[in-house]
Amino acid sequence: MMAGVMTKQIISLIRPVDTRHNWILWFSVFLLSAGAVRGFELWNTDTGYLDLRISSKWTSLLAHTPDDSILYPEKWNAANLWRVRADLTGRPHQFIAVGIAYEQRMRFVSENSGNGVGGGDQFSNAPIPFRIRSGDESIVRIGDSFEYRHELDRAYLVADIGSTECTIGRQSFGMGRGTVFSAVDIFVPFAPVDYDREWRRGIDALRVNIPISNSFSTDLVTALGSDMDSSAACVRVKGFFGGLDGEFIVARRYKDTMAAIATSVPVLDAEIHGEIALFNTSDDLLDNGLLKDEQLAVKALIGGSYTLDFGAGVMASAEYLYSDFGIKEITDLPGYFEDDVFLSRLQRGDLQVLGRHTGMSRISYGFGTEKPITMTWIFSATDGSGLLMPSVNWSFSDEISITAFAYLSYGSDPEEGNLTSQYGDTPTTGLLQLSFYL
Repeated sequence: MMAGVMTKQIISLIRPVDTRHNWILWFSVFLLSAGAVRGFELWNTDTGYLDLRISSKWTSLLAHTPDDSILYPEKWNAANLWRVRADLTGRPHQFIAVGIAYEQRMRFVSENSGNGVGGGDQFSNAPIPFRIRSGDESIVRIGDSFEYRHELDRAYLVADIGSTECTIGRQSFGMGRGTVFSAVDIFVPFAPVDYDREWRRGIDALRVNIPISNSFSTDLVTALGSDMDSSAACVRVKGFFGGLDGEFIVARRYKDTMAAIATSVPVLDAEIHGEIALFNTSDDLLDNGLLKDEQLAVKALIGGSYTLDFGAGVMASAEYLYSDFGIKEITDLPGYFEDDVFLSRLQRGDLQVLGRHTGMSRISYGFGTEKPITMTWIFSATDGSGLLMPSVNWSFSDEISITAFAYLSYGSDPEEGNLTSQYGDTPTTGLLQLSFYL
């Protein structure tokens, strides 16, 4: 009886918001039905194909927060995130390919969690840059503890015109050689602490790839926002010569201009990669950067990896990121939060990390096997704080996998709502994700 009363109460809360979205609920039923029959091969002939793939992920986490009641009203917080994604890909003609990805998410968060959920950007509903229209909308929301959203994350058409490839629509696009950080990736980069990097957020763009030779090609990219000041244009020349590969980039992002180089090269049995970008900003930096100029910002990255033939295989890697967009002293952060330019840069991923000097090291055992174990260490090079992020993944088959992940922070705790170190405010978090691919 009590369950029936609670169900009626929930329906009474949902119905006023959801009457315009009946088609979405029916589509949810369709997705679940498709998953039950292991996806669809919708069309397959000698001249083309059309496939539908269903992916579903359930993520649960439990977080223990630092001692700061302003930032974290509750000491313990819990959250769950359910995602179901339909990827439609096909080639209806020899010279034309299409792709559409539609996703639904349900997010459950414990009451009064404040900032204490953790889990990276996967548990955030921040606006997505470089989209004419967001395409990420709320269907149902009940307070701050439950939200049901849907998103059109891909909708593109690819046309092969001779050797030139043109892609128009909502697509994913990235640049650079970094594995965790990046100095040159300006199109919705992953956050360094993201535990799930399978699907990069799509941007509304026109991309033209023009081969110059067998070793070199040029990308011309225009990414559109709601207006010209929130759009971007980019020219990238990439190629390889022997073991050396790299890319040269010139871009305009929002009102900033950028020139950058990224490269990687084998050195003995190791791999070394680097990136450097110079930004001419339209707004003054709050603190002068490396070049002592109010409108010139430098981002630079150097890293490398080495594979050891031991047991199931060991890969060790490390990276260091310098960014003039970061903050010299983390204790000055409250003043930065009063600056609209800084907030917009933070939101669209210009910073990636709050500080100016940040390092990463990672060791992975059994990479490429069914049970890889990884330890990632991200740390501030200036204030003695950091994050240890152990993870293990079990792939039972091509259709089912489980990932266990943790965030273990150290450093000085926040005080009265203000950070005293870059990572000391991060909740200690345990996370479990179950993934189905059909």
